[in-house]
Amino acid sequence: MLIVEVPRGHSLLLDGPAKVSVLSGECSVFGAKIKELEVPENKRVALKGACRLLVDGGTLSLIKGSAIPEDWNVTVKGKVLIIGEMDSGKSVLSTFLINRQVYDGKRVVFLDLDCGQSDLGPPGTLAYAYVREPVPILQNLTYENFFFFGATSPTGWEDWFITGVAKLLNEIKDYDTLIINTPGWTSGRGIQLLESLIELVEPNYVLSLGDIGVKATVLSPSPYAKARKRSERLSTRNYL
Repeated sequence: MLIVEVPRGHSLLLDGPAKVSVLSGECSVFGAKIKELEVPENKRVALKGACRLLVDGGTLSLIKGSAIPEDWNVTVKGKVLIIGEMDSGKSVLSTFLINRQVYDGKRVVFLDLDCGQSDLGPPGTLAYAYVREPVPILQNLTYENFFFFGATSPTGWEDWFITGVAKLLNEIKDYDTLIINTPGWTSGRGIQLLESLIELVEPNYVLSLGDIGVKATVLSPSPYAKARKRSERLSTRNYL
């Protein structure tokens, strides 16, 4: 175990598996204040100070400033579609926006359409959850329901994918903000799939981490997103 000081204006990047306890000060992870946190294997979080932490396990590094790009501080409402390549930070952006909305007293739903690297439902599913309190890691949410898609990629199954999304959208009710995470398939037919999603969802905002050729508000990809190897992606699916 290590005792780590995170000065004001700094953040601690921590790769799991690890456990963290806040000994003193205030600590937040992607906008959610924490006292304790368990970081799963192959997951990276950024703990923002000033605080004194007890860290058990994991790999860590201290950075100056925030791990959240400045242009992520956007004001959103209604349906928000988040798009981008793999390992661009879509899950982190989803988490950050969810927490801002929850702290503002909004009714928030998270819809996870990343069937290959789902943070919410079992592998091969599309799932949604009602978010009632700030959450540092999306995997801590409990899904309300899921659609069994049956594959870890929409490639070749685009129509079935759209069918599943439509089914879940019809179920989701009573929200102020719906945050939708999408697969990282952003080339070839993947662009067509994103355009079909936009047509189906009719989002109020499309936020793109990097310019991938779809009409959207382009934001900076996370410079600290964890680039996962294929073996780590398989491990993440097994964890869920």
